[in-house]
Amino acid sequence: MHDDLHVSPEYKAHASDLVRSLPKIEIFDSLAGAIRPDTASELGDVRDDAAWTRIAKEAVEDLAADGVVYAELRHPIANDAELAAICAGLQQGEKNTGITARLLVELAGDSATEHAALLSAHLMVVGAVITDEPALAAAPVLAENFIPFSVDCRAIELTNAVLTGAARLTQAIDIYEDFHVDIEGIHPGPLSAHVRDREVPVEMSLTSAVESGLVDELGEHPFPLLHQLGFTCVLGVENRQGGRTLSAEMQVLVDGFDFGLEELFQLTLNAVESCFLPLPQRKELLHDVVVPGFQQFAEEPDDPEQDTEDDEAGDVELNITGLD
Repeated sequence: MHDDLHVSPEYKAHASDLVRSLPKIEIFDSLAGAIRPDTASELGDVRDDAAWTRIAKEAVEDLAADGVVYAELRHPIANDAELAAICAGLQQGEKNTGITARLLVELAGDSATEHAALLSAHLMVVGAVITDEPALAAAPVLAENFIPFSVDCRAIELTNAVLTGAARLTQAIDIYEDFHVDIEGIHPGPLSAHVRDREVPVEMSLTSAVESGLVDELGEHPFPLLHQLGFTCVLGVENRQGGRTLSAEMQVLVDGFDFGLEELFQLTLNAVESCFLPLPQRKELLHDVVVPGFQQFAEEPDDPEQDTEDDEAGDVELNITGLD
């Protein structure tokens, strides 16, 4: 599924419009943080099943408006009826927009193990998120039921998250503390090297990390450094309150860290390969949706026959213009 892009600056003057037009994969997003302001005002404190169906539907519609083609929304579930209501809303949003949306169930506290055992019965649920130390007890249950999970490293030590077998690491901002520096450069330590070398996805949001105090300012965020060092970085919004979008998060990388389309494509590829869809659907998402979305900026291959062979083998090389 690996792809390479080669970028030139042809579209630099239209960078923001170009970024908004790109197909995006959002796998680090909160359903509760996606409620529209008007909907929140209308519903007030009411969060019954009908409300959650509406919230989920509108969340998918808003993602589609930002160019998101696949999304995993995370949310804690109070009961099976609420879970069914949210899944119904996701399905309505899919029908209205044509994109694909799935649910990640957040697990917390001593009830996490009980909830984990129920997740495999729901087709719209593709995984779980372990959000605190007590919920780590649910990891064996998730593994026994073949349910992939991410671990929130804001509340859980990175070492514990890795040893638990997390398929993704959420907001692992402190991973750089395992690095050491010498005259030859920056080098990952044993723990961080394991994360990099095993290609364990590290999913992060830029603006929410600043707003929550994980970093003091955007310039101190380790995301660009991790990307440069070869970590499998995944960009997300986490919380869409205040009008945040994945396009805006990407634009931060473009404006503040000189990311171009090559880098944005790599991040999108990382997200496709890191999402919890089955492999055939991930391949379909990449080749039928993501690659064509970037293809409009690509030059024709020098050897069309070789390009066809690469595509059949699962590797697509795109010579893309824009944004560097």
